[in-house]
Amino acid sequence: SECNLSHLAPVSHKIGTLFPPCCTSSSIDRLSLYASLGVPEVWRYDGNRLIIYQLETQEYVERDVSPTFPFLSQVEMLRFLELRRTTKENALIRLFREWVRSQI
Repeated sequence: SECNLSHLAPVSHKIGTLFPPCCTSSSIDRLSLYASLGVPEVWRYDGNRLIIYQLETQEYVERDVSPTFPFLSQVEMLRFLELRRTTKENALIRLFREWVRSQI
């Protein structure tokens, strides 16, 4: 079921912010939450597929290319996501930065 947070204020604590028990990661419609916060672009990766969403009039529309990073194709992004399985983080970041520099 969907958890509507519009009428609830989060409770702040020293450790972090707590939401009501109904708000588990599986019960929150994250895209709606991000849209209400005005996040212009959301990327989702499920381990196989990368989906790019762009916010248009309070709803996300699936896009083939990132409006923010039009030079970064899904194919290239998936390549780097796959590399993270076999490449150490610092090396991967360095490879990605080098690739970005070569594209702009």
